[in-house]
Amino acid sequence: MFFNCRLFKAFRTVCLGLGAAAALAAPLRAELSESGGSGCLNGGGAYMADASGSAGQTKDLRSLRAEGIKAYARLQVLIEYYFMQSGRYPHSLESLEKSFNAGLPKDAPRVALGNEPASGLPFIYEPVRDYCSYTLKMPKPELYAEYLPALSNIDWAWLRFAAEGKRVERLAVQCTENIEALATRCELYAKDHNKAYPANLAALKPVYMPRELFCPVDGKPYVYILNKGGYTISCPSPNGHGLGNFTYNSEKGLQIEELKTE
Repeated sequence: MFFNCRLFKAFRTVCLGLGAAAALAAPLRAELSESGGSGCLNGGGAYMADASGSAGQTKDLRSLRAEGIKAYARLQVLIEYYFMQSGRYPHSLESLEKSFNAGLPKDAPRVALGNEPASGLPFIYEPVRDYCSYTLKMPKPELYAEYLPALSNIDWAWLRFAAEGKRVERLAVQCTENIEALATRCELYAKDHNKAYPANLAALKPVYMPRELFCPVDGKPYVYILNKGGYTISCPSPNGHGLGNFTYNSEKGLQIEELKTE
């Protein structure tokens, strides 16, 4: 789960950076003021739909439009907050919602993305370029009196490097956990096999390792070498972590060397 109190300042920065989204409400306010509330979809009455798009409580189209713009801006805040914590934009709105609610206590309020209120349809989110940018669109912009442009990723300037640093740190922590988990399984194997370590990691499946673990940087399997004194488990892509060596030695423990640059 990405949220914690230590990162509240980053979230505040995201909110302040969304002035453009808030500005979208200005034309709508002007249009509503001039029209006096006329111009509803059903020809001058009210729009009969609830937030999910099913027939329900009558809502004035003006309220639905205002709610839609608010939801539009809120969704971009959540997308950008995710980026500032992970260094990449989410794969989908479903994965975004899932990441915010993972591990919550049962009685904790959940983060719900919701649909666009006026149409009841999901917002259109399209990540591009290795999840380093995206576009966000209204499902039916024609329901709004003024043109609502698609939103895109914010230019965070140097703050983008802070987000990338968080991504590298997160991947390094995950890779460390994977290597330590593999080492633990090797030790359990040896305990059950007269102190003999496995010949390879495949020997751990399925009893000691229900699923294979991979480096989170590029998805490659870990390198296991059995030697006379024990074994080593190495990250297949240490350079992806900015390291020259990322290895666990059964006798010496975790060994990490910085990447040498000329």
